[in-house]
Amino acid sequence: MLFHTNSHGPDEPALIRAFNKCIALSAALNNEFKICLSNKGALKANTIVNVFGVPFTKGLSSNTFRYRNIIVHLETKKITVNNPMPALAIHMDNVFREDIITRNNNENVVYVPWTEHELADYLVQHPSSVSIQNRLRSGYELSSKP
Repeated sequence: MLFHTNSHGPDEPALIRAFNKCIALSAALNNEFKICLSNKGALKANTIVNVFGVPFTKGLSSNTFRYRNIIVHLETKKITVNNPMPALAIHMDNVFREDIITRNNNENVVYVPWTEHELADYLVQHPSSVSIQNRLRSGYELSSKP
């Protein structure tokens, strides 16, 4: 199943909801998920740092980071994580987004768009995607920086 936030731009609460959804998906599988960004430099973006904190983003810059008992991998256009696992696709172009969805067998991808146009395009291509609106309870949810 595919998921998305009904948001655009630097919407920190939406990014937190998306992160929590990936935690819930990973807990149901293998306690691993990947955060997908266009490039490593995106780890320094204000929204990313504000939501995850400097220790998390610095840790993830080494491509793999342990958050509590969950292993988080970084995937970019240059760094590929081939194993299908839940994916948090954040603020990326449509081509990279579709590549991630395809590699993940069209399931367990949570998309956080940057523009209204990207969200509209995504919804046309994936009309069955589920919007995550409400606070999720996974036991590991992010309520403040990790």
